[in-house]
Amino acid sequence: MAELFSSTPYAALTARERIWAAIREMKTVTVREVADRCDAKADAVRGYFTGLVAAGVLDVIHRGTGGKHSVYTLKRDLGVHAPRVRRDGTFLPDSVRSRLWNAMPIFGVFTARDLAMSTTLAESPVSYAEALDYCRWLAQAGYLRDLGDEKFRFIPARHTGVKAPQIVRVTQVYDPNIDKVVTSGQPQGRDDE
Repeated sequence: MAELFSSTPYAALTARERIWAAIREMKTVTVREVADRCDAKADAVRGYFTGLVAAGVLDVIHRGTGGKHSVYTLKRDLGVHAPRVRRDGTFLPDSVRSRLWNAMPIFGVFTARDLAMSTTLAESPVSYAEALDYCRWLAQAGYLRDLGDEKFRFIPARHTGVKAPQIVRVTQVYDPNIDKVVTSGQPQGRDDE
């Protein structure tokens, strides 16, 4: 069976992350330069640039006309993590799974209910069921120890980075920090069993 994900560290980056890394490195860019540099579609780069300009992260220093490309410059470097912006420039909150994952090492020992309550945002609530399901998957993958009574302990040695391990559609846990599928299959105690 073919590998689901490439084993190169570069493959662990999303297109948005590759685009952002290129912008930060080059500082003054065109859509074409970034698309070529990070093997991304020009439309994806253009869409991301639209959001970054609207958010005040990029400035247009030369509007392309007559077949010439617009030139952009980095106005605000927001750090290594690619900003999540909509095309209108509004910033998106971190994903639910990202918030759950990043709260786990802070708490150490927690219940799924406490985790859900502490990571809920007004614009992006976290349900107890979603937190519990994610915790069960991470326990099966070895990131958490299931202490019973829906209580879990985070295993510090398994903290591979800030990106949340993903449960992909083929019911696998994929950790983008190490670019590896960690476990496959059905976790115990699911509601649909």
